[in-house]
This record gives sequence, structure tokens and C-alpha cells, in this order.
Amino acid sequence: MNKKQFIDELKNRINMPRNVVENNLDITIELLKEILFKGEKVKLKNFGSFYFKQYKERLFFNPHTNSKTYLPPKKVIVFKCSKRLI
Repeated sequence: MNKKQFIDELKNRINMPRNVVENNLDITIELLKEILFKGEKVKLKNFGSFYFKQYKERLFFNPHTNSKTYLPPKKVIVFKCSKRLI
């Protein structure tokens, strides 16, 4: 399901105009991003939690060129689903 399909389904369930639903979804996603960039964890009951995970620098071996290089440290957003979601 893509964003357009999701908005259409949500519009049908809550009986609101499409532009209002799309605007509210965009605001919700922006708020989620702001909270995550502050370094806080976002927990949604019975759904799951979003948070940043820091990966350290590590050695990478390229089998095609037989070379070893270091991958720089990076941060990624992680989603851990609730046990009730499974």
C-alpha cells in the first residue's frame, strides 16, 4: 500500500475530505521526524516504537576486489513492532 492508497482508505474510514486527511498525515510524519531527530524514542501502544540506533565504524571486506576498508559510523531509524502486532 502506498501513501495515496493509505490516505484514501483513511479518508473512507473517518469520513473527512482527502486534503484534510493528507495534511494531518503529513503533520504527523513531520512531528515523528522532529521527535526522532531530538534523540527521543517514540512509542505507540499496541503498534511499536521508533528510535535511532548508532552503528560503530567497522571493517568491511570486498570479495570482488579483495580489499579491506572501514565503513564510517552511521545512525539509522529502527522500528520495533509490539508483541500484539505480531
